[in-house]
Amino acid sequence: MGQLAARFGVEPNKLAKALKQTCFRQTDGEISSEELLALAVVANEYGLNPFLKEIYAFRNKNGAIMPLVSIDGWLKIMHRQPTFRGFETTFGPDGSMVMGKEALPQWCEVAIKKEGLDLPIKHREYLSEVFMDTGPWKKHPRRMLEHKTMIQAIRYAFGVSGIPDEDAERRWMSHSPNRQIPYRQMNRRFEERKLLFILS
Repeated sequence: MGQLAARFGVEPNKLAKALKQTCFRQTDGEISSEELLALAVVANEYGLNPFLKEIYAFRNKNGAIMPLVSIDGWLKIMHRQPTFRGFETTFGPDGSMVMGKEALPQWCEVAIKKEGLDLPIKHREYLSEVFMDTGPWKKHPRRMLEHKTMIQAIRYAFGVSGIPDEDAERRWMSHSPNRQIPYRQMNRRFEERKLLFILS
């Protein structure tokens, strides 16, 4: 907490209070000191700003607080990489899935360019495999598909691990409503189940 407080030029106890009352505030319960510490560790490790919603608290169905990184946080991680040299997004042809009266693309592909590589690192996600019956996916399916693809591309291109994205966590929790996993086990199990999160 002291390291994170130093980044913002405030005292650690004042930062902790501000985080609990604003960025990491939970209307359905108080956040514990241990949960706050877990959030602060992730924020400090990846240089994310909780006041800009780059990282925030998410309470799962079991009542545990999880640190989740938003798409803005993932983009910051990508742009800070010293070998990053740009990216391109491509949508595939329209498929059979229709939202309203509009057909949606079958897939999205993100190609990340890195210094020292002749070819970009590409990752593709298929809409049929990742679509969720939730408000954000129903309202903005193309945007959500692009965000999902971008996050996974960043993981593969720069070896980012140990932090779940919101969509993967919600997907996993929806399939495991009774499972309780403390945060201290999350990093290890996230790596073990990463592909399951994406493809389930």
